[in-house]
Amino acid sequence: VCDFNYVFDPRVYLRRFFDASDGRDRLIVDEAHNLAERAQGYFSPELELARLDSLAERCGALPERAYQRAGDLLREVSAHCRDIALRLAEERPDDAPWVEAPARGFWEPIEEAACASLLETQSQAASESRRPDALAPVREGRDRRLRDPLRSALALVREFAHGCESDDPARFAALWSLDRAKRLCLDPAPWLGQRIRSFHSAVLMSATLAPLDFHALSLGVDSPGTVRLDLPSPFPRAN
Repeated sequence: VCDFNYVFDPRVYLRRFFDASDGRDRLIVDEAHNLAERAQGYFSPELELARLDSLAERCGALPERAYQRAGDLLREVSAHCRDIALRLAEERPDDAPWVEAPARGFWEPIEEAACASLLETQSQAASESRRPDALAPVREGRDRRLRDPLRSALALVREFAHGCESDDPARFAALWSLDRAKRLCLDPAPWLGQRIRSFHSAVLMSATLAPLDFHALSLGVDSPGTVRLDLPSPFPRAN
């Protein structure tokens, strides 16, 4: 299966295959030396504050209470992140982004509110014959698919908030600047290992998996059951 995200990205992996797996699937990962870095991105949600502000303003201009409440939530999150960045800008001599643990007590209710708002706005959208122009689906970044901007933003807020109260500082760092906030995953190995172990067996291969012990550790498969095999190139040296 290609690309990596169809197996390892918690947001877009192929649930219809892997959540209902009977435990007999074999996984083959090619170019496995890239997997840890890619997975780090999967678990590093980033909030663009200008985007949250823009959506909050558009939601606030709509008459539906579901959209207004969603806008209030996005505005609250953006203001909180910006306040942290403004304080750190005054306290820290170095340039942004600044590292500081998330504020205790703020993010857990935000995660719950984002989950509730996702359900409420989805119900509202289902009752509409036509989406408001302010919330029309758009293409985001390199993704050519049309996506609901409000649903995407609320899901990102939920993902950012998830774990903020209990993240291990050895595995995550919260980065703050005046225009964005990011939860940076420092070590995706536990989640990669868990996903790989959900298969009957897995082969992770690449021409650049040296040293093997390091890559086994970074991919979460440094266990006695892992077989490490280093093979010479089958191609003529002249090539």
